[in-house]
Amino acid sequence: MKYILHILTLVLFQNCISSSTDNIERLEEPDYFILNDFGLNNKTGKIIYQFYQSYGFTDKEEQLIMIVEPYNFGVLKYDLPIDSLKIRRIKHIDFRKFTKNGQIDFGPEKIMHTDIRLKSWEYDKSNKKKVFCREGKYSLLKNDSLETIIIYDEKTKLIYVECKKNK
Repeated sequence: MKYILHILTLVLFQNCISSSTDNIERLEEPDYFILNDFGLNNKTGKIIYQFYQSYGFTDKEEQLIMIVEPYNFGVLKYDLPIDSLKIRRIKHIDFRKFTKNGQIDFGPEKIMHTDIRLKSWEYDKSNKKKVFCREGKYSLLKNDSLETIIIYDEKTKLIYVECKKNK
């Protein structure tokens, strides 16, 4: 009986603790200032979705995900689907969300790293943020501390951008 009472107390206590995913700050406008931090410019189009998070203990990372309705954008190097040989040099972006026949599923990104999340916010003013990685173009950019993937979906005419930066 004593053990059952302890277990029940722990279960109830765990349910009272709020998850850090509940602490994602909601923005009314996209954050254009953060684009410079990730080496991006704001002249490519209208941002319809942004998600930012920083997380870690000793090795801190920052992540920015955006969906953009493009005005214009630079030349993207490669044709979709994403070539598995090209992505081998990218170490920090999780490529499991880019399925050959499906929509890019970036929802789990809001759940990952919640136990070590330091800060997060989201701007979401559109219900049309489906981006596919079947037909279109993409580019991969990498330097010592920053990795970026840019995908243009010819079907939806949207751009998916994801950046990860190590501090």
